[in-house]
Amino acid sequence: MYVHHVDGYRVELVPQPQLQQSDSSVSRKKLYFVNFGGYFPGNMTEFHDFTLVVAESAQQARALAKNKVSQQLLANAEQFHKDDLLEVDDCLQLDLLDGHQVVLHHDGQEQIISPDWKGYQPIP
Repeated sequence: MYVHHVDGYRVELVPQPQLQQSDSSVSRKKLYFVNFGGYFPGNMTEFHDFTLVVAESAQQARALAKNKVSQQLLANAEQFHKDDLLEVDDCLQLDLLDGHQVVLHHDGQEQIISPDWKGYQPIP
């Protein structure tokens, strides 16, 4: 899945040395991946859903993500819980894309987040 927009922000990958912190078009917000799980009445299987959100903190990301996810696949789930929270910006800078950094530019556009894979896909 190619992610180009999240929550009205254009997602761009740039080599770290090229990013100018003084660039006023670059948002100080960060991109978060949040994975949730929940159970439905009469079913022992745990169901999962995930989303990407742009937020100022992990706490705000959890709240925004829970709102999104609870209105989609996990609507009406019981024992709704957060399985994982990753600040994607930090992960990408460390090793995921070999020195590339996530940069967010607010432009108001949206993208439907829909995976183009099936099965277990670990996030390094």
